[in-house]
Amino acid sequence: KSEGAGTTSIAINVNNTGTVEVQTGTLTVGAGTTSGPVSVSAAATFGANTQDFLAASSITGAGSASLSNSQVRGTYNITGGSAFGTGTTTFHPTATLSAIGPTLTISGGTVDFRTGVPLSTGNAAMANGTFTGNSSLTVSGTLSSADAIWSNTGDITVGGLVTTTGPNTVFSGTGALNFN
Repeated sequence: KSEGAGTTSIAINVNNTGTVEVQTGTLTVGAGTTSGPVSVSAAATFGANTQDFLAASSITGAGSASLSNSQVRGTYNITGGSAFGTGTTTFHPTATLSAIGPTLTISGGTVDFRTGVPLSTGNAAMANGTFTGNSSLTVSGTLSSADAIWSNTGDITVGGLVTTTGPNTVFSGTGALNFN
């Protein structure tokens, strides 16, 4: 996607073995499989719903990514921010997870980080969702949670303010909640 700051949505099945470049605006793809690289430029966003990113795939760049109900088995290195929506998005142990960016947002879905790789972000926000897996999470700024479940085996360390709203925010699992 290279023209305009708007959103281009491909709602039909998308099976990609080539290269996808998101240079401007937002590109959102539907169900399918990806085994090629996805490159996201700064100020651009790549979105996927029900995609299976195979081991040979990569999602990289200075832009942001928004995944829903997807499987990540390849490389993920997004430095602009990561968002996760409905359904369950799983980062499998085979995934190479390098960066999630300065913001982590989970809205109405589950993100399962099974890589064991320590994660770090500036701010994290979750509403009606679940953060789970075996990766630790360090949030240097604010962690906000509304009716959310933080249930993982890795520690969660927060350097700034923690705010919770709603009656159903739960911190559970075997990891510790640390305040720095």
